[in-house]
Amino acid sequence: MKKTIRLKLKSKKGVTLIELLVGITIVVIVFASTLGAMVGGFTTTVRNSDENRASVLNASVNEIIFNCVRKMRISEYDDAVDFIDELETAASSSGGMGDDNYAYALASAIQISLKSPVITDDIPDVQFVKAEFNSETGKYDAAFPDGVSYQYTLIPEQKKQLATLTGAGSAYEMDGLTIKTCFESAGGPIIYESFVPFYK
Repeated sequence: MKKTIRLKLKSKKGVTLIELLVGITIVVIVFASTLGAMVGGFTTTVRNSDENRASVLNASVNEIIFNCVRKMRISEYDDAVDFIDELETAASSSGGMGDDNYAYALASAIQISLKSPVITDDIPDVQFVKAEFNSETGKYDAAFPDGVSYQYTLIPEQKKQLATLTGAGSAYEMDGLTIKTCFESAGGPIIYESFVPFYK
């Protein structure tokens, strides 16, 4: 009986080194592919979250600037051109221009509104980018520089094409100021645009 048992024990085969290495290799390959998918999914989630946050903040900031500009009641294209010239100085000024200066009043109103805790506590000052006249197109436009997180510009417009709510290709023309805000995100810059017609 003892001899039989010993024979049975000796006849059992163990796992060879090659089989063990093959098993470990399969486990490593499966784990690596799963980990890659998890990291890729996490990266996408973080990027989408950052883009959504930037988009929401961008829309909020654009609306704040829109309301501030509308209160200025700019009435003519030439006034708007003079206004953005003054705004370049006012936006970088710490004071001393006088409360009756429209450009300084707007720059101050924008910065004060953006400090509201209703928006967020972590938005720094939004940098003003001056629109420049393009002699080739005969229009004003602004180029947002790279590497700046939060920017805005005001562009005087003449006969800007605006679509109607009914659609069907119909449009009408208005003079006014286009407000563009540009926020950097993980997926690149997000630009939001609105339009304030001149006050009549």
